[in-house]
Amino acid sequence: MAREYRLNPKVEIPEGVTLDKPGIYEWAITYPDGSIRRYVGKYTRRSRPMREYRANVERILDKRPYRKASPEGFRQVHRELATAASEGRMVVLTILENVLPEDLNRREQALIRERGATLNGSGTASAATS
Repeated sequence: MAREYRLNPKVEIPEGVTLDKPGIYEWAITYPDGSIRRYVGKYTRRSRPMREYRANVERILDKRPYRKASPEGFRQVHRELATAASEGRMVVLTILENVLPEDLNRREQALIRERGATLNGSGTASAATS
């Protein structure tokens, strides 16, 4: 069955950055008022930013559980992406940079602060503009 609400982000990968090495990604969701809210995450497997979020969005929109042991375990970013997908709003997934595995946590936290990533749960509920 075709899903009209499928998450179909614009994917941006700057020159010199690759999904084949660990790195940091950012989801940027545009809201009806023109504001943009961001989520910054890290990955060691390319499926993390490219497939796992899409699968979680589809679970939400199909009213399926997150996991058997944690049916309501979706994070705020999953719910925001699902709403954006169902409303046809612009979503951009950017692979920001590659990072050595031992530096992933530190760099992720720095980029959350630098980029005003309010969807990481550390920011306020108000939207951050780009």
